[in-house]
Amino acid sequence: MMAIRACQHCGASLEKKRADAKFCSAKCKQSGFRHPGGIIFVTIPTDPEMREAMVEDRYLRQWDEKNPAAIAEAIGKVFEVLKRNVP
Repeated sequence: MMAIRACQHCGASLEKKRADAKFCSAKCKQSGFRHPGGIIFVTIPTDPEMREAMVEDRYLRQWDEKNPAAIAEAIGKVFEVLKRNVP
């Protein structure tokens, strides 16, 4: 069974692209390098305490606690703060 490949920036299918393609178009490639992050296609296990902490610190909205994309975005924001503040 073959895994479905997706553009790292917008999530579009890479089915008819080269085997090593990471982006669906030149526009997505350029945007992907200018604004890294894009769509994260990993399962992020989070426990209730972690989600509550992200809501409390305003990285995650309460109604998005079960939305994987919103959780991934919140974790990315927390990671960026940590990168800036940890020597």
